[in-house]
Amino acid sequence: MKNNEIRIQDDLYQYVNGEWIKNAKIPSDLPVTGGFTNIMLDVEKILMDDFKAFDKKEKEIPFPILESAVKLYDKYLDTKARDEAGIKPLLPLLDKIKNIKDLNELKEDYCDLLLNNVSLMFDFDIMEDVRDTKRSSFTIMDPSIILPDKSLYDNKLVKLVLLKAYSKMVKKLLKYTNLTGKERKQYLKDTLAFDEILRKKVLSNAEKADYVKLFNPMSTDEVSDYLSNIDFKGLLNKLYPNNVPESVFVGNVGFVKDFKDILNDNTFELFKHWSYVNTLIECAVTLSDSILSLSHSYMYKVYGIKKEPTLEKQAFRLIS
Repeated sequence: MKNNEIRIQDDLYQYVNGEWIKNAKIPSDLPVTGGFTNIMLDVEKILMDDFKAFDKKEKEIPFPILESAVKLYDKYLDTKARDEAGIKPLLPLLDKIKNIKDLNELKEDYCDLLLNNVSLMFDFDIMEDVRDTKRSSFTIMDPSIILPDKSLYDNKLVKLVLLKAYSKMVKKLLKYTNLTGKERKQYLKDTLAFDEILRKKVLSNAEKADYVKLFNPMSTDEVSDYLSNIDFKGLLNKLYPNNVPESVFVGNVGFVKDFKDILNDNTFELFKHWSYVNTLIECAVTLSDSILSLSHSYMYKVYGIKKEPTLEKQAFRLIS
């Protein structure tokens, strides 16, 4: 609806959107609102109602794979069991990361670690080719960094405030682990140091917004040469034993080409500690409510999210 208090020739944006902006309300458990957000929430409500009905056996589950999803949904709703377990279910995986001796051992265990949700720098996915939607490809994308965008690291005040908030969260999370006080300090220090390496190599949000440029086909052999520190070819052989793709899409070619400068014998300990901390944060969604809430505290501060979603929403978004 047009804002008639502002002349169109003075501010076209405010003239068209001003009244909507004045009256729009951002949901307390989200960082944004708008048309697409409303559509997402409407669809989510329909799907959540379906899952409630499946879980209560009020509605027949239409195909077998959904049975596992409903079991996971039901398991997540059991907050008593999750609270009693605390961090115990995650400790064996964290200890496994801690005990990786060197790059050779990382290469041997890379596929198993990846399939167990360990943070291993790359985001791997199967994505549709934007130039030819009839085909899809194995895709490699940049890892996430601590600040929302690499440009923010150049603002000393913003960097200081956000890294302080992040460090405060990580310190509290690490107290739940088996690490000693000295180890906890070192793991946080090394995580911040490795993030500093990554932020110089990853794409900015502006660069990621040019979606088509994220689909750069490279031969599997070429990528494997650049990523020999993690045995990329071996990973694909384990994932696709009968049909290893001849080429893959690379989101950030520069990151792949510089990979041996990012991960090597000199940076291995930094990487391992970074992986430990990030795995703890990412897997916290399946742990007790107190650990889960703590693991969200930094992100909520960054994006201005005021409260946790309902338990049912958390369960549904996890299985999604």
